[in-house]
Amino acid sequence: MDFVPLLWGLLFFLGAYVGSSIGYVSLRGYKAVGSPSLLKMGFAFILIGLSFVMKYFSRIFSTGPGTLGYMSSEFYLMASIFQVSGLFFFALSHFSKAMYERKKLSLMTLIPLAGLTFTFNSISFYLIIYIMAETIYSYLRMKRGGILLVILGLFLLALGQVLEWLTLFYPQFAPYAISSLVVDVLGLGVLVLPTIRFVNNGGVNVGP
Repeated sequence: MDFVPLLWGLLFFLGAYVGSSIGYVSLRGYKAVGSPSLLKMGFAFILIGLSFVMKYFSRIFSTGPGTLGYMSSEFYLMASIFQVSGLFFFALSHFSKAMYERKKLSLMTLIPLAGLTFTFNSISFYLIIYIMAETIYSYLRMKRGGILLVILGLFLLALGQVLEWLTLFYPQFAPYAISSLVVDVLGLGVLVLPTIRFVNNGGVNVGP
């Protein structure tokens, strides 16, 4: 039995499970305390979890001939759309009061480089960097140690996105693809504890 397909399947399952679990916890928190940030986080991580499901189907159909091979590209495009939509909701949940006052966020400053998939991946990276910058700002302002976990998780997600870019340029080099998936799953895993703390604090902040 080939171990590699099982490893791919396990990683996709973990990504979908962890992402959806964070979304579920956030929505439960929203139901309990009514925090809009938790509602946005719930939608964000459920969409991110669904992106792993779409990537799994893309992987399955990638070895198929003709129409099946075309469906692989369609599923990957859907995964990119789910991912960027989830990150957009995540970014909305991280708007600080300072950003509301400055009103400087503009997704239109990103120039699409080549193809829909690359464009969506570029926007995803842009959103992750924005969320990480906002989180670093929150840490410098509040000095809460738990926020460092969020920064670490976001850094891993950004690294995973860079590796996924390399996969688009070098599709024949498998280590980029599997490394991207491993790093993404680790990034989501790191975000579980801060999310639970955020929910327990009533959607106010992340920290001990």
